[in-house]
Amino acid sequence: STAEEVEAMERFIMNLGRDRMAMNQKASECFQRFLFYLKLNQIPTDELLKYVKEIYFWPKILDEELINVDEKHAIERRKLENSLREFRKQFESSIQVYLNDVKDIELFTEYDKYYENIEQINAFEETLAAAEQEMFK
Repeated sequence: STAEEVEAMERFIMNLGRDRMAMNQKASECFQRFLFYLKLNQIPTDELLKYVKEIYFWPKILDEELINVDEKHAIERRKLENSLREFRKQFESSIQVYLNDVKDIELFTEYDKYYENIEQINAFEETLAAAEQEMFK
């Protein structure tokens, strides 16, 4: 998963929790209407009983599913965080190598090694450019 996918999932879960409360309220209202219907001594059809049963158990089923989704999301988030930590560690190691290269370049003061130094400096600049691209991708 990417950081954007993890953020989108967090927004989805937050919105779903808010929507869930509204749906639970509607389910409760439907169930109360059914109870009123029964008080009027009306005989419900099999189809109506099926729907009432679904409405009654629906919040519990949804809550269980939300817990599963939340657990899966937490796992994905941890994987992403660990991946980012590892990337940062490797990037910092690379930067340390580049720092050592800079210190070596500071030693290039001998004129007779001018062309060799220029080649090493160009290679170093390419390495820095690649590191910069890696950092911002």
